[in-house]
Amino acid sequence: MKRAFLGVLAALVLAPVAQAGGPTLTLGAAEDVVRSSSLVEAKAQMTLLQLAGFRAVRVTSIWKPGELSPGAAERLILDNVAAAAKLAGTRGYGSVFPAGSRTTPLAPEDRAQFASYAAGVARAYPSFRDVIVGNEPNLNR
Repeated sequence: MKRAFLGVLAALVLAPVAQAGGPTLTLGAAEDVVRSSSLVEAKAQMTLLQLAGFRAVRVTSIWKPGELSPGAAERLILDNVAAAAKLAGTRGYGSVFPAGSRTTPLAPEDRAQFASYAAGVARAYPSFRDVIVGNEPNLNR
């Protein structure tokens, strides 16, 4: 048993180290702390994420029934997130979803509004190369 253990240990020590995920792996955080109406605050939070080793951040944009596009306050926040990500060299991901099961778009008109909102985020923020469109009907909110 001792010989087998030593053999396995030697194999592990002598084996080449594998690059987990390869050179294209991007480590990121799902963190809305970077959402701020102040560019300075958004950039400061983005810098903290970078110092922690993250190179990407996913931020949310919550759709409410009746909205066809993000309002002025939401646009200001997303503008700041996009600018802070660019300044920090961090990749931004947008995530659009309804607030919860009570606002899940069930009717065709609601679905069209939700789709319009999500498309508006994707068009307005091309630096968010990926936009995650979610639907959380099972969350009781």
